[in-house]
Amino acid sequence: MTDCLKHAFVDGRQGRMLVDLRKVNGHIALRVEDDGIGLPADFDPDDTKGFGMVLVTMLSGRLGGSFSAKAGNGSRLILELPASGAGD
Repeated sequence: MTDCLKHAFVDGRQGRMLVDLRKVNGHIALRVEDDGIGLPADFDPDDTKGFGMVLVTMLSGRLGGSFSAKAGNGSRLILELPASGAGD
């Protein structure tokens, strides 16, 4: 969310950010979307040097989850982790 606020709305640009957390099919899904400038079309979260992306990618792997990032009009980042032990 911090990176979204820092990078998506540059030069005073206004916009919206959505944060959604829910349990879906035995996973906890955290989705962060914005309608800012978006990620580069060739963005690959597994091949980035940014500390935040490296940390989230590493964390999701260690916890048996997944992390994806989609470019387009704005950005969509989704972190899914197993919900084992989490109540409904």
